[in-house]
Amino acid sequence: MTACKRAVLQCLADLGANYLEWGTPPYALSLLVEQMGADASNLRKTMQALERSGLVV
Repeated sequence: MTACKRAVLQCLADLGANYLEWGTPPYALSLLVEQMGADASNLRKTMQALERSGLVV
């Protein structure tokens, strides 16, 4: 797993850490871009790869 994929998964975990309802809420790509300071195009490709791997939905 690449460092970028690990960073995305960690960001998602950090965002959902205080979520009180069951399950994790859906997050917009723009929120991840803002939180990570990443390029939207690159992050979109990373998210698609994570989804193909079954790590995110």
